[in-house]
Amino acid sequence: MTKKRPNQGHAPQPPQQQPPDVEGIIHQIQQVHIPAFPGAAAAQPQAPPPTAAAAAATTTASATSAAASAVASGTASQTQHQPPTTSTTTTSQGRKINIQVQKKPASGQPQPQPQQQQAQQNLAQSQQTHTQAQATPAASPAPLAASTPAASTPTAAQPQPHAEPGGGKRKGKGKGKGQAQQQGAVTTTTATAAATTGTATTSSAVATTASASGEVAVRRRRPRAQDDYYLAGLPPTPAPSRKDGMPLQVLTNHFLFEARNTEFYQYQINFNPMIPSRSMRIALVHEHLWSALGPFIFDGTMFFATRRVPEGDHKLTTKTKQVHIATVVFTTIVRPGTPQVFQLFNIHLRKLLVKVLHLKAIGRNWFNDASPKRIPGIPNVELWSGVVATLFPAAGAPFFTLNIDLAHKVIRLDTVAQELMQIWQTVGQNVELYKAKANEELPGQTVLTRYTKANSRTYMISHLDWERSPTSTFQNDQGQQMSFVEYYKQHYGITLRALTPPLIAIKQGEGFIYLMPELCFMTGLSESMRKNFSVMKSLADYTRINSATRASEIMQIVGNQLNSPAGKAQMAEFSAALSPNFMTVNARRIAPENIIFGRNQINRGVDNASWGNILGRMPPLSVASAGTMAVVFPERLQGDAVNLVNALAATGAPMGFQFRAVSIPLQYDRRDDYLRALQQAVSSPEVQFILCILFNEAKDKYDAIKQFLTSEASARPSQVVLAKSLDPRKINTVCQRVLLQINVKLGGELWTVDIPLKDTMICGVDVCHSRGRSVLGFVGTTNATFSKYHANVAFHEKGQEVSTALKPLMIETLKGYFAANKSLPKRVFVYRDGVGDGMLQQVLEKEVTEFESAFASFPGYHPKLTVIVVKKRIHTRLFLTNFGNPGPGTIVDSGCTHKGWYDFYVVSNAVTQGSVTPTHYHVIRDENQLTEAQMQTLSFKLTHMYYNWPGTIRVPAPCQYAHKLAFLVGQNTQRAPVSHLCDKLFFL
Repeated sequence: MTKKRPNQGHAPQPPQQQPPDVEGIIHQIQQVHIPAFPGAAAAQPQAPPPTAAAAAATTTASATSAAASAVASGTASQTQHQPPTTSTTTTSQGRKINIQVQKKPASGQPQPQPQQQQAQQNLAQSQQTHTQAQATPAASPAPLAASTPAASTPTAAQPQPHAEPGGGKRKGKGKGKGQAQQQGAVTTTTATAAATTGTATTSSAVATTASASGEVAVRRRRPRAQDDYYLAGLPPTPAPSRKDGMPLQVLTNHFLFEARNTEFYQYQINFNPMIPSRSMRIALVHEHLWSALGPFIFDGTMFFATRRVPEGDHKLTTKTKQVHIATVVFTTIVRPGTPQVFQLFNIHLRKLLVKVLHLKAIGRNWFNDASPKRIPGIPNVELWSGVVATLFPAAGAPFFTLNIDLAHKVIRLDTVAQELMQIWQTVGQNVELYKAKANEELPGQTVLTRYTKANSRTYMISHLDWERSPTSTFQNDQGQQMSFVEYYKQHYGITLRALTPPLIAIKQGEGFIYLMPELCFMTGLSESMRKNFSVMKSLADYTRINSATRASEIMQIVGNQLNSPAGKAQMAEFSAALSPNFMTVNARRIAPENIIFGRNQINRGVDNASWGNILGRMPPLSVASAGTMAVVFPERLQGDAVNLVNALAATGAPMGFQFRAVSIPLQYDRRDDYLRALQQAVSSPEVQFILCILFNEAKDKYDAIKQFLTSEASARPSQVVLAKSLDPRKINTVCQRVLLQINVKLGGELWTVDIPLKDTMICGVDVCHSRGRSVLGFVGTTNATFSKYHANVAFHEKGQEVSTALKPLMIETLKGYFAANKSLPKRVFVYRDGVGDGMLQQVLEKEVTEFESAFASFPGYHPKLTVIVVKKRIHTRLFLTNFGNPGPGTIVDSGCTHKGWYDFYVVSNAVTQGSVTPTHYHVIRDENQLTEAQMQTLSFKLTHMYYNWPGTIRVPAPCQYAHKLAFLVGQNTQRAPVSHLCDKLFFL
């Protein structure tokens, strides 16, 4: 199948002109209006940038009218590679990229470790040869757009106090699939709407919720991955090209999922009177109609069958002798390649996971709660094992593939009530501090209810309601007042013991449901657990599974369980079949990258893409001037401070890094003491950098230091060092890392790679969701070696992912580029990280439009734009044929890629423990028209250019820089940085 190229821009190119007057251009561009950033009112005012940075800038028609320069196609000369090392690694920004990849000599695949051999032998016995032709498939029809029914007008409804047994509940934001009440959670506010029509719901952006009045409420729900699968407007086709590199075949955890039927029949079932509980509707329909109409799939509203079934009314009787009439109405015939078929078989997949694997849904994944594991050394914690399983419209599958991977869930045995008691004791039983700390730590946490074994569910805490307690009352469905204490005793036989506020509020639709703290178990790791090295190591022993063991366990699930007689019988109901073998796909591994340091010194690329072992011996690409450095430290750490400063001076001298240190000792190390010392330091214009030493990890001190030194008018680049890092035995290693960070934060460069793109700006975008506002970080390169950046942020509403603030950010970044180059870029590449599942269409319609609007702000400016969505939280795994991990530079662009998309997978970093996960790249707009091989190589090269790690990382460096910036602002400062810091990587 031939992939299609994403939407091409249609902006006309201006005619060629004579080189413009630069001074006139600067004046013109400075007049460009920058729209206000969302949330700017809450941000601190920006300090005026230094005069040098004020030459911000703009361009003219002639500066950008010429066609973008072609990418150099020369191949790098073949070199003898050094043997791989085990040192740490970092990435950086590049100088010239040689997009044409040099051919790497064939080498043997790495052999498995001895402890993996048994797992490999078991897997090899069950894994049959499953080779498929990987020639480029023929082009597919354009994907269909999912239709969305109009939402009904909500009306007030009577709260339903009863819990729904067995209903589905998705993890995240407390939004369930449809019931007004879930597992003893009592609703106090609900919304209902008019009954749905007979039209099939094919968009997953709308979900229906049944109310007690017989109506069905239509509400929005969180987007999911399958929302992207049948989009209109995303038809990709990379330009044809020769693909260099060492060809190889890899296995992937995708399994062919086929169905022999070519059409399925969709019906709507209406109930009179309406049954509010979705699970009860499903149970009654299966009990009464299976023998007459089966086999079928029913999700509570939509009914699918493999044959025409009689329409009409059916009488359903509940266990309490209530009679309901179910009216079956034919809606349409659905065929493969449509969203409805995808919806049908996703329901069928859930049925397989429940009835064959006996798993329970926790959030979006499936877990076995019957055999939890207790981890030695970690009290009050259980580890549940399970799977993540999704259907995927893969390019190499005629129907779908089943993408299945292993998953784990940490379940704590302490309840929210116990967590509240611990907070109470921590704050010294101070009521105001108790409420403030509880309100800070618990909202956003996920909790698990387990008071009925057959019905465990997860919820996300919206807030704590201090006005309600278990003795508070509500109106039940009989119109009577009932307390929560009475409700739980009557429905579950549970006697509540903690009778004081607060209750846990869970957002449900337009209202809230309330859970009891003593009945909700905490999930996930606490902050103290994350900081405990021994705890994390013990947990990693169970969750970090090597590739051979992972492949063996996946094969056991697919080959022996889902393909067992019971599994085959379930799939046969809809004429479906699942291959027991891993899908084999064609891949290639491109040559290691050479790392370019200062004085034209080049480190030859190695297989593990790491250069930490030689970093201390190589000169930086450029060295910044530190001038005067203020060192702030507690008096009791004076000896450590002196040792650190002396080591910095000795290490920096060979590379030309010089500074004059000014000591500011503190008698006490309280937060306010640090702030007074910082005010003293920045009062001197000679101080260019501030080094702070903290005795311990105190978040309040760190936040105050970073907020003052990034958001105030007198902000300076800064570095914080913990006292525990200044062990005399390790001081030289620590000193080298600190010195490199100081150099980068002052504007220096450490290394680069060869990127032969001219007049090009590469941007990175990511969003950090903190407990306050969400923060979007935006960075863009400003030099020819892609090693200097302009950076800024915008504030979003809490939880907002897709941005409407990219226009002012892009304008600011273009001005920063012009200030450094006296021209605007002719090419712009944007790597967009952090996009949630199901949001590709929104990114294309909103964010790409923002970029184009920013370009239009500059008269006659029409750069070529390419936008690539980067996804690292995926479940696709790649294995060598000996079940080892593929090495850095492995690229897959067929087989398990999306049918009809311009997408590919890249393994960019080496993995020494566990299993490697590739990064998924999806090109949604491409006007630069690099060949597919060039786009893949550019993405891989950019993973070498992150200055906090001497080796490759999983995502391109611009994405990681955007993440670091957004994280600093979202988690620590909650304020936008001052403008005169924005041309430096001050946030590392």
